[in-house]
Amino acid sequence: MRRAVLGILFSAVVAVLASCTGSSSSAGPVALTYTYVTGDPTPEILEALSPIEQLEGIEVRALTVPSEVIPEVLLREPYVLSLSTGSSAIDVYLLDAPWVKSYSATGWLAPISGGRKEDDGQEIDLSPFRSELLEVTSIRDEKGDRVVLALPFQTKGNILFYRKDLLEDAGFEPPQTWAELFSQCESILAEKGEGGEAWDERLRYGFLFHGKLFINDFYPIMWGFGGGIFDENEELAVDSAENVRALAMIGKMLGGISPPSSEMQRLGLFDDYSAPDRLFASGAAIFMVNWNTRLRDLESGLPGQTIAVDQVGVAPIPGEEAGQSYSNIGSFCWGINYYSHHRDAARRFIEVITSYEAQRWAALNRGELPSRWDVLRDPEVQRRAPSMLEIAKVFEKVRLRARPFQREINDILDFALIETIKGGFDPLQALEYARREIERELSLRR
Repeated sequence: MRRAVLGILFSAVVAVLASCTGSSSSAGPVALTYTYVTGDPTPEILEALSPIEQLEGIEVRALTVPSEVIPEVLLREPYVLSLSTGSSAIDVYLLDAPWVKSYSATGWLAPISGGRKEDDGQEIDLSPFRSELLEVTSIRDEKGDRVVLALPFQTKGNILFYRKDLLEDAGFEPPQTWAELFSQCESILAEKGEGGEAWDERLRYGFLFHGKLFINDFYPIMWGFGGGIFDENEELAVDSAENVRALAMIGKMLGGISPPSSEMQRLGLFDDYSAPDRLFASGAAIFMVNWNTRLRDLESGLPGQTIAVDQVGVAPIPGEEAGQSYSNIGSFCWGINYYSHHRDAARRFIEVITSYEAQRWAALNRGELPSRWDVLRDPEVQRRAPSMLEIAKVFEKVRLRARPFQREINDILDFALIETIKGGFDPLQALEYARREIERELSLRR
C-alpha cells in the first residue's frame, strides 16, 4: 500500500512538472530536469563550478526525491511508473548501478556512449573512468561492442574495516582469507577480550556484519568462495556447494567471533543498518564489513565513538583462498531517459556533473571516492584526502561486481540468509528454499 501511495505521489509530481515545463521553445533555453536524492551533492557542485559555458542554452531544473519520504530501497518503483508510461518530463535519472541492466531490458535508457544515439550529440570521453564500473552500467550490442547506458560519479563498494592498532600490536597483516580472519580474531580476543591479560572492556567481538540487508555483505563473501546466483552457463546455482560453504562459515561465526543471533537482535543489528557502524566506532569489534563511505563517517565522528580514525585500517574483503577478493558495487550513476526530447543537453549535463572538476570538488568537499581515477592524481586531493587514497588502493586489489538487478532474487535470498542467521534454516535448506522461490519467480516472468 505504501509503495502504491508513493508511486502515485511521484507520478503526480511528474505530471505537474510536465504541465509546467512542456516543450522548450526554439528561441528559449532547453529546460532539462534531473532527479536527485536528499543529501546528493549535485546542486552544490553546479553552484560551485558554475558551468555556464558548458551548459549554455540549458536551464537545469532539479526534481528532489526526498530519501526520508521514499527510502532508497523503493526509489526504483516511482521511476518505473514514470518510465513505463513513456513520460519525457524527466530527462536525467540518478540510478543505483544494478538498476541499469534492469532498465536496459525495457529500453528505457538512451545510450551515453556507443550504440545508436539518434541525435547529433558528441560522445563523452570515458577513458578516465574505471572500466569495471562502466561494465556494470553497460550492455553489449549485437556486435559485442560496449554500449554505456549510465555514467557513475562515485566509486562505492563494501570493504573490510579493521582495528589497525590491534593487528599491529599482535604482529598481524590484514587477513587475505577467512581462515586468517578467524585465527586473528581468536588470538586478539584471547588477549584483549573479556578475561584476557590485556582486557579492553570495550572489545567484545571479532567480526561484525549487517543483520539488516545482509545480502549486501554476503554477495562479496559468496563470490570469494567461487559462488554466485548463476553459473557460467547462466543456469541458476543458488544452492551450489560454494554458496553453502560461504553461508556455513557465517553460521560458524555466530556466538564465536560474532554475536549470536539473540544478541544481534538486542543490539539492533536486524533493524538498524547503521548499528555495525556505531558498534565498531565504540571499540566493540576488530573487523567489520561495510561500504567504503563509512570511513568518512568515522572521520567525522559517530555517536559514542571512542576510537580515533588513525586506529582504523581498510583492506579487501577476504576470500576462501588468498587473491579471491570482491566488492559489491553500490555506486550511483546518471542515465538518460530514452523518451527525453533533450538527449544532447542531457549528455552535456552528465559530462559536466561527472567531469574531472566536479569529481575533484566532491572528493575534496564531500569525501566522495571518484569514479575517474585521474582525480586521485590531483596534488590537492592527495594532500587533503590521504584516507581516500588508501581506499583506492583497496579497490585496485578487488574485483568489482554488481548484485543481480532482479529485486525479487535479492529479496528472496536476503530472507533465506536472515532466517539462517536466526536459526530457522540450516545453510543448505536456506539456499534450496531460495532456489525454489527464485525459480518460481523467474517462471512467472516467462
